[in-house]
Amino acid sequence: MNIYNLLKNILFNECIENESIIIYLNNEFHILEHFSHIIKKKNIKIYIITYENYIIYNNLINGIKNEDCENYVNIYLNINELSSSNNCQMENLKKIFIFDLFNSETFSKILDDIRKSSIYKSIDLNTNLNFYLYSYLSNENIYKRMFKNKILDNIKNISTSITSNIINLDNILSMSDILHIIEDYNMSIDSINILKSVNYLFIGDYIFYKIQFNFK
Repeated sequence: MNIYNLLKNILFNECIENESIIIYLNNEFHILEHFSHIIKKKNIKIYIITYENYIIYNNLINGIKNEDCENYVNIYLNINELSSSNNCQMENLKKIFIFDLFNSETFSKILDDIRKSSIYKSIDLNTNLNFYLYSYLSNENIYKRMFKNKILDNIKNISTSITSNIINLDNILSMSDILHIIEDYNMSIDSINILKSVNYLFIGDYIFYKIQFNFK
């Protein structure tokens, strides 16, 4: 899914005025370059966390320098750095968006770090802090995906001309793993929506989901 379209929908349709949001992002998408007008108009405070990726962190920091709306966006390596920041304004925090998730262990760590953070302790859970996970997910077990990846490796070794619509299944997370983690952290799922279904060559259908969940 295109990160531009996803963030456009979030900022234009899902965020309200004077809201604070946290975005987990592991790519170099410069949000102010595309959406500074709506961010300023709605007075949205955005806190981007880069999964402790220093390269992306530095590039995003440099990307917002001297921008007209620079004070609307803050970049951090992790949630603990955000919690200790003087720029942290969490009284209007209602939404946390998670993109670019690369494994279930990272997802579990995100929830664990948030629960242990001062941000979690300071918010009123009765106001419904909503989480939104955007990711390709599969219902296949890990062994079946490993087998398919071996087939793909053999295909790639034969010819690169037929691999343009082939995905690395290591980047596809298990739906059951994600749902179990949400349950383990005593969270409830509000909705599961399919945003895109893609048929990959020799692989079959893989689905991009939006999962909304929150603390019970």
